Amino acid sequence: PASETAHQTGIYVESPFKLSSQLMLYLGLRGNFFFREKGFFDLEPRLSLHYQLNETSALHGSYNRQHQYLHLLSPTSMGLPLDFYVSASRSLPPQSGHLFSVGYFKSFWENDWEISADIYYRNMNHVTEYVQTITSGKKATYLEQTYSGKGRAYGLELIVKKNFGAWNGWISYTLGRSERQFPQINRGQPFPARFDRLHDLSLTSSYRFNEKWEASLVYIYATGNAFTLPSSWYFINNTPVKEYAAYNSARMPAYNRMDLSVQYWYKKDNGIIFSIYNVFMVNNPLYIFLNVERDDDTGKMEIEVRHNKLFTVMPSVSWRFRF
Repeated sequence: PASETAHQTGIYVESPFKLSSQLMLYLGLRGNFFFREKGFFDLEPRLSLHYQLNETSALHGSYNRQHQYLHLLSPTSMGLPLDFYVSASRSLPPQSGHLFSVGYFKSFWENDWEISADIYYRNMNHVTEYVQTITSGKKATYLEQTYSGKGRAYGLELIVKKNFGAWNGWISYTLGRSERQFPQINRGQPFPARFDRLHDLSLTSSYRFNEKWEASLVYIYATGNAFTLPSSWYFINNTPVKEYAAYNSARMPAYNRMDLSVQYWYKKDNGIIFSIYNVFMVNNPLYIFLNVERDDDTGKMEIEVRHNKLFTVMPSVSWRFRF
């Protein structure tokens, strides 16, 4: 459908409990009511513990029950990104999951520097996978092309942050996995989710020369998204036939980008920003397609994987003001 109407409301309560001079317990409960075709009422308990080791370091752990009432449907074949959202219904129950995490935090040199490390694990139910392209021409509703299954995500997150001085910023790194499992896909075996990223690195830094001038840098590196690529391609009676490898077993190239900007503040919160997007002009493809060429005389066929990009480098000038 072109549009859908749904209603959602919720209420949330939380209370802290001081168990000792070092240990704090936070208990929360959220109630959700969602209606489209039928009503869904879900409770989401939340619990977190914070243990202060000393003045500069602490341990924490948490548990959250979560529900998601919008489903992201992504065409799985290669092509332009044409993702769309549909709301939960009788045919597509809300997604739900349990999230567990434990972590450590420490500050240095009068809170000028901070580091934190977190380990997380999330299991998910009623996640969806859209198995046809919306441009395939097949006369079928999106519900007939959408499967419901389960998934999990787990990993380690590290952050180092500088808070004070002319130079400040942060660097974060995530080592993680995100998997899905559906009885109808990949012979029921788990496979990488589309946005599964083993490595995800982000760096943000800024330097203030004086009250007027400031420079900033942003760097991003991430493992490429997973997708399914044909493993072989041949003709039967001049009809092309494709055979596919394991589901989501191929990878886009790693994403790699650095942005630079210089800001001139002629008043507080009012200034001109000069920026360059993708300074090193790295070819980060927007999508991948197969170019097939066949020699009619020999019957030989060559298949070339090609990358298509939107743009490489993009300079810009913007004016920021507050009134």
